[in-house]
Amino acid sequence: MSEALVVVGNGMAAARLVDELAKVALGRYAIAVIGDEPRLAYNRVLLSSVLTGETASHDIELKPAAWWRGCGVTVKYGCLATEIDVGRRELKIANEESIAFSRLVLATASWSAADCWDWKRLMASPRPAHRSRWFI
Repeated sequence: MSEALVVVGNGMAAARLVDELAKVALGRYAIAVIGDEPRLAYNRVLLSSVLTGETASHDIELKPAAWWRGCGVTVKYGCLATEIDVGRRELKIANEESIAFSRLVLATASWSAADCWDWKRLMASPRPAHRSRWFI
């Protein structure tokens, strides 16, 4: 039976981790990737090209949806992790859902880049406090 591995964060680090696990330990883990952003992991270095209209947003995705499915990964995007219960080995997400884990990886940025899609809103608002730190 596969170990439940939950990755909090759906960015470049999470994509790289899953890519490496797919190469060396495919099937060992039942992987769930939980991300606050409402889309698949993408190359943040190329984000400015999307914002200027030089590149389409789907062109900067690190891996297509079919790749994640092929690796047996459950991706939950648009889901904010709200609590880690280490004793019960559960992660709670914003919709009150709990996800059990054997192993947990925190692969998050300091805040979600989802806010970057609207530059005016980004520049007018302070950095969201709930995204500035993780707690255990």
